[in-house]
Amino acid sequence: MQNRSLTVHPLVLIGAFFAAPCFTMFLMHPVCLGVSLCAAVLCLLCLGGGESLRRALRPALPAALLAAAVNMAFNHRGQTILFYLPGGNPCTLESLCYGAAAGVLLAATLLWFSCCAAVLTTDHFTFLFSRVSPALALLFSMTLRFLPRFRRRFALVRQGQPEPAGRVAKLKAAFAGFWAVVAWALEHAGETADSMNGRGYGLQGRTAFSIFQKTARDRLLLGGLCALALGVLCACVTGLFRFSYAPRLLAEPLSPRSGCAFFLFALLCAYPILILKLEDRPWRCSKSDN
Repeated sequence: MQNRSLTVHPLVLIGAFFAAPCFTMFLMHPVCLGVSLCAAVLCLLCLGGGESLRRALRPALPAALLAAAVNMAFNHRGQTILFYLPGGNPCTLESLCYGAAAGVLLAATLLWFSCCAAVLTTDHFTFLFSRVSPALALLFSMTLRFLPRFRRRFALVRQGQPEPAGRVAKLKAAFAGFWAVVAWALEHAGETADSMNGRGYGLQGRTAFSIFQKTARDRLLLGGLCALALGVLCACVTGLFRFSYAPRLLAEPLSPRSGCAFFLFALLCAYPILILKLEDRPWRCSKSDN
C-alpha cells in the first residue's frame, strides 16, 4: 500500500491516526474494541480499498487468533466452566471472552498502524520532531528511508546470484548477499555524511525548509481532536469504560454519561476517516470542474 499524500498539517495527522490505537490499547471494553476495529477497517478501505484491507489482515488475523488461543490455553479464571481441556484444566466463558477481546485489541491496533504507515511519511515526523531533537528526528527519518532500500538492494543482489543446490549452499549465498548489502550500506552512509557536511548540516544559524503550513482548517481539526481526546480521557479516568472479565463478566451500568462516552470514542475513531473524506472532496471538485 503506497503512502497517501495529504495536505493536512502533520500535527493533526499524527494526533488523529495515533489517538485511536493508543486509547484502544488501554481499553478492554467490548464496545470500544468493536468500534475501534470497525473504524480501522473503514479507514483502510478509504485508503486503498479491499486490496489494502486484505494485505493488512494477513498478519493481523493470525496474530489475533493466536492471542485468543494462547489465552484460552493458559488462562483458566472464571466462574462459568464450558468444558475441560485434555490436561484437565477448565475452559471458562470469562477466559474465552477475555481471549477474544485480546485478539480484537491486537487486530485493531495492527490495522490502525497499517493506516498510519499508509498516511504518515518521514517528512511528517521530521517536521514535528526536528525542533525538539534534530539529531533524533534525522536518525528516525533516515532509518525509515533506509530499511526499504536495504530490502530492495538485498533482493537485487539475490537475483544476480546463481541458484544454489542444497540448503547449506542457499544459506551461504544468503549470507554472502547480506554482507554485500552491508558493505553497500556503509559506503552509502559515508557518502551521505559527506553530502550533509558539504551542505552545512549542524552549522550555527542554519535555517530549515518546511513544506507544511498550518491553516485555519488545521486549527479547527486540531481543536476538535483535542476536545474529543480530552473527553475520552475523562471518561477513562471516571471509569465509564470499566469492564471486568474475571471472576465474572461485569460491565458498568449503561447511563446517559456512558452513552456520551461511547459516542465520543466513536467520533475519535472516525476522525481519521473524516480527514480522508475532507481531502477527497477538493480533488473530486477539481475533477468535476475539468
